[in-house]
Amino acid sequence: MNGNVIGDAVTSSFARSAVMWDKEGKAAALPNGQGTSAITSQGLILGTNKRLVASLWQTTTSVGAAPSDGVLNAFVDDGSPAGAKARQGATYPRFPAVWACG
Repeated sequence: MNGNVIGDAVTSSFARSAVMWDKEGKAAALPNGQGTSAITSQGLILGTNKRLVASLWQTTTSVGAAPSDGVLNAFVDDGSPAGAKARQGATYPRFPAVWACG
């Protein structure tokens, strides 16, 4: 996103933390973030919080939980989260899915 990248870092106490780096290389921790998986061109970040709940951040501001009825790991071009979802009442097999936001 405009030179920003996301990833995971390890703190001095070896705890995993979700991080966004700006184009100058300055790191900023995502509040309560543990891992990241995707960022949109508008700065919406998909990852997991410290309780391993799928979560969203707008750059470094938490905007809450992501949809919890599947496994999210990417965004499509319009910024909607994407991943995999099982049929209702099942766990597997999982099929490609996109969630509508807004």
